[in-house]
Amino acid sequence: DSPLKVLRQYLRRIGQKVQLITTTGIEIKGVLQKATDMEITLTPIPDIKKNKKNTQQENEAAVETIIPYSEIKKCNLI
Repeated sequence: DSPLKVLRQYLRRIGQKVQLITTTGIEIKGVLQKATDMEITLTPIPDIKKNKKNTQQENEAAVETIIPYSEIKKCNLI
């Protein structure tokens, strides 16, 4: 898929899983919760590995992350 670039594209994909790369090179996967003129809000999807307790990772997944458009290098649907 082509990357999401404008607000209208983000608004149409609320509730869907996205993968983005920040301008600092950090990769974040999450569910798009909200999009405004200035930023998007994601609920991150943790990387859960088998045979590990994931209670801490599940708690981290519940925290919403706000990312300004100026910090998004690329954002695609998963």
